[in-house]
Amino acid sequence: MGKTIPLKSERLKQVFKRVENHLSELNDPEGKDKINNYLRFANTLDDAELVIKKEKAEELKKSE
Repeated sequence: MGKTIPLKSERLKQVFKRVENHLSELNDPEGKDKINNYLRFANTLDDAELVIKKEKAEELKKSE
């Protein structure tokens, strides 16, 4: 960790914010329903992966 990557689009900023929010829920020691929180976090990571792939494809198209 410790590496900074600039987020060029609003979509990337939003998806990373969602990941951070879900991660903070998982770290809450008083959090209830841990299994559902982990499942939601996994779904958020899947969504983030799709957004990243789309953004990367769009960047490649622009650079051609």
